[in-house]
Amino acid sequence: MGKDFTILVADPNPNVRQFLARELTGSGYHVVTAENYKELFKYITGATPPDLIIFDLNLPHTNGFDALRRINCLMPPIPTIIYSYLAEYEKHPESRKVEAFVQKEDDPNILFSAVEDALEKYYADSSTL
Repeated sequence: MGKDFTILVADPNPNVRQFLARELTGSGYHVVTAENYKELFKYITGATPPDLIIFDLNLPHTNGFDALRRINCLMPPIPTIIYSYLAEYEKHPESRKVEAFVQKEDDPNILFSAVEDALEKYYADSSTL
């Protein structure tokens, strides 16, 4: 699978943003980061929205599920992976609409596999494959 994809990492923790940006960039993806709700929506409603969102529900300036509901209503939709410490969020109805739910305590390779799977599933008919 080609890696000409842009991934938005939306996380309040700068260390998490830096780690994921470094690892995903090293794997050939273009990465942009957001530390809060305003930055997240600036990217996803801009001229060139990302191909995938990695999203922590605890972003400042919003209720995470309200933000996720808004992400889930986008047209065209943007596949989203929730990356959170709080496992109980996985059972929320809005969380069930995302491509994957990965706990931050898990091996980061689980997240990277979820990224590959989501992009492959969502963009299977794309010319970038």
